[in-house]
Amino acid sequence: MACCRILKDTETKRIRYAYILFLDIKEFSGYLEESFADKNIASYILTDQGQIIAQNSPDKVSQPDKELLESLKKQTGTFFYKNKINYHCVKLQNGWYHITEIPDSYISENVRVLIQSILLTLFFSLPLTILTILLISKRLTKKIRI
Repeated sequence: MACCRILKDTETKRIRYAYILFLDIKEFSGYLEESFADKNIASYILTDQGQIIAQNSPDKVSQPDKELLESLKKQTGTFFYKNKINYHCVKLQNGWYHITEIPDSYISENVRVLIQSILLTLFFSLPLTILTILLISKRLTKKIRI
């Protein structure tokens, strides 16, 4: 993959300098791998022709179908849902797309863990709070009784 940048003088319109960066696709895919710790989430760069050029997990990403590419081009927002997969799609300046696929199973598993954590916290904090209230009120009423 190559990225080119040219700087022109605004008055003379002459090119002051230009540079080209060449990036190996495997190296670029490595950056995507580092962006998500969980391998259930797939992230990839898709060209406007529907070709995947970089991805974080090759085993998770299949070649997108024409229908998905058409859906991307018609989308006005960044989120959409299809076939039990949540898509987060950002159109890049060059017309390509950065797509993140989050399966429903990943979301429901994390929601389950969150609910368990909340219930566990309530289970331990509620009795402790009640015990603290009873002890404080007992001490306050002891002075009044005396």
